[in-house]
Amino acid sequence: MKKKLNELFGPYDLPKKPDQSLLTASFYQRNFNRQKLQLRPMHLALHGRLLHKWCNQPYAARFWQLQGTYKSFKAYYDEMLEASINLFFMLYLDDIPVGFVEVYRVINDEELAQHLDAQNNDYGLHLLMCPYRLLPPSVIKNMKGIAYQSLLTVLDFLFYILTIDNLFVEPDAANIHACRLAEQAGFDFLETIQLSYKTANLYRYVRKDYEKKHPLKTRK
Repeated sequence: MKKKLNELFGPYDLPKKPDQSLLTASFYQRNFNRQKLQLRPMHLALHGRLLHKWCNQPYAARFWQLQGTYKSFKAYYDEMLEASINLFFMLYLDDIPVGFVEVYRVINDEELAQHLDAQNNDYGLHLLMCPYRLLPPSVIKNMKGIAYQSLLTVLDFLFYILTIDNLFVEPDAANIHACRLAEQAGFDFLETIQLSYKTANLYRYVRKDYEKKHPLKTRK
């Protein structure tokens, strides 16, 4: 698993000024409304200002807790990328960024790990969708269901490509949309837990259950 991660995420050793190829590089893609939902590498030089704007939107600020100046935002992610602990992606609808993804190893999250008997191949996921009102009108009219399809794009990649064993999500219990999205995709609710920064609903997805619910062979 470690070797596979190192191979797949080699692009994270990126130059300060990424070349043009990074604009279209894709780890995985899924069809959506005759367009392509693509999982691409995140690079602060390309996406930092945009993500800072997203995280400062009212719907995101409460749950992501990254509101503030771009300087502090960039410092936070510079440190995270330098540590190479978490993995970060952008979701694109064709060539338009529509989501941000963070994948982390549960055993590296000391607070969450206290609530789980976490193994080395167990991962957690955070997903932030863009503020739809900032997108071009021609894109907005085709956005129905995109959060669900974006989540499935990420899950396909994690379960079918990286073959992780278990995936956990811990949305704020007050974030009704995120909780419903997890349940719609097939996550199993485990319990409500208290973390230092939020009351969270803890969900788990086991790879064999995902493969049964969302088999690749049935895709068109």
